[in-house]
Amino acid sequence: MKAILLAAGYATRLYPLTMDQPKPLLKVADKAIADYILDELMALDEMDCCYVVTNDKFHSHFEEWRSQHPLKDRLEIVNDGTINEDDRLGAIGDLHFVKNQKEIDDDLLIIAGDNLFDLSLKNVLSFSKEKNTPCICVKDLSHRRELVSKYGVVSLDEHHRVTDFEEKPPVPKSTYIAVGIYYFPRKDLNYLEKYVTSDQKLDAPGFFIQWLHKETPVHAFGFREEWYDIGDLTSLKEADELYRQRLEG
Repeated sequence: MKAILLAAGYATRLYPLTMDQPKPLLKVADKAIADYILDELMALDEMDCCYVVTNDKFHSHFEEWRSQHPLKDRLEIVNDGTINEDDRLGAIGDLHFVKNQKEIDDDLLIIAGDNLFDLSLKNVLSFSKEKNTPCICVKDLSHRRELVSKYGVVSLDEHHRVTDFEEKPPVPKSTYIAVGIYYFPRKDLNYLEKYVTSDQKLDAPGFFIQWLHKETPVHAFGFREEWYDIGDLTSLKEADELYRQRLEG
């Protein structure tokens, strides 16, 4: 299995912190966000390589980070060649770029580089392999309904199959939101090529899932553990406080 860490954004909402530093390398409790994700990824026996896709602006930052990582031999940094917010490829564009450049023909686990989570990726893989379909991870935000419309909103049937997906709907049909963790079996990677070549949106991965669940079954792994989407200074501060409390406690 291969993994792709999506880290090619410019994180303008976190300025000035991210003017000269990529968001996944920002520290939470004195540890880079990307390192928390890699700890989980590297614990997977199936994972033989993780591609970290970034942009030309921050490529050298990630190469320096990789050079000091204890498992650097299983890490590869991929430069998508973009230099600013105006020419970025988008998350789906970057996913397609890495898949083609590295000729990936294997099961694929994709994680957004600004996610902090406590769920076990081993459990995600076990669920995904049992379903043998593309799978996403979802969290119920019924306790924070005011936040739901900021994310991709997912409706499910009794078998955890996705029946509806809307990217940031003004009136959500559900309180389940998609988080930035996606699994694609090798047999379904062809759908990515079909999507990209059909003049679709290449920004948020949710647009791909919104299209994909109408083409082939997609299932959702639900979890209750903590999850942070580091999108702004407030969420970064909250995550930092929580993780520091854990270290102290």
